Amino acid sequence: MFKSTLQFAIVSMLFASPAMAQLYVNKSYYPAEYRHHGHHGVIIVNQGPVYPGPVSQTDRWRFQQSIREYHEAIAAQNRAEVKRRELEIAQLQVQRNTLQESVVAHHAEQLLTRRLNRQQRIDHEARELWQQIRSSSPSWPVAFATPWAMERLHVIVDAAKSRDSYSTNSGTVEIAFDELRQAIRTQQLTEVRDERTDALKTLARLERILERVLKLPD
Repeated sequence: MFKSTLQFAIVSMLFASPAMAQLYVNKSYYPAEYRHHGHHGVIIVNQGPVYPGPVSQTDRWRFQQSIREYHEAIAAQNRAEVKRRELEIAQLQVQRNTLQESVVAHHAEQLLTRRLNRQQRIDHEARELWQQIRSSSPSWPVAFATPWAMERLHVIVDAAKSRDSYSTNSGTVEIAFDELRQAIRTQQLTEVRDERTDALKTLARLERILERVLKLPD
């Protein structure tokens, strides 16, 4: 191996410059008797280094071995760098996947929270409407002011008064809901957007009452 960093650097430049090869041979590597004036030193050709003149087999092998060790060291360094980068990429992919899972979980939690809040709000509003119905003083939206709409509301309200009534008239109740929704969405009952929204919310509260029929407190 090389005895100094300078010697290693010189060897690494041999294939790039014949002049540097000559300098290396004449100044640093071969014994003093081979450095006399006029010695040709190492000639760089396409087939690799050729050593004219009195160079021993041992010196030639030592030089070639140093070149092989140099290239092996570079190859090992490159392989280590490739493995290091592959490890970094794998770590980044794990971090990315973990972050994506965290974001998905956060969004799912937010969605669940919004649904729960909405359900709680509907439950509260349904309880209030149920109390009004039981006291025969419900406040219906303006969109339901027509006799046609009130007739269908009465079908729903009557079915909500007992389990038996709902079980007997569940089909008629579903039809009443569908007809009212269709009339609201096609603006047959009102053309005012806020009034349509209020009517749809009231239907949602009535549905909630029927879902818990009778599970609401007395």
